[in-house]
Amino acid sequence: MNMQIWKGFKISAQLHEQGCSLLVDNCSRFMSTKNVLSRIQEIYDQSAENDGNDFILNFQIKAREEIVN
Repeated sequence: MNMQIWKGFKISAQLHEQGCSLLVDNCSRFMSTKNVLSRIQEIYDQSAENDGNDFILNFQIKAREEIVN
């Protein structure tokens, strides 16, 4: 699945006229275990399979859409 769940807490404190408040929230993050270089290689391989006239242009567009945005 190439995903890990990182469990943790988010804590914030605020000062009010009546006193201070502390907010502790339980949160989880979903992190990909795949690095960017391996994903670029996968996109490159998929583009090579379709081997059209605009192979490099198609690869650049797909990589930019998925990685930069």
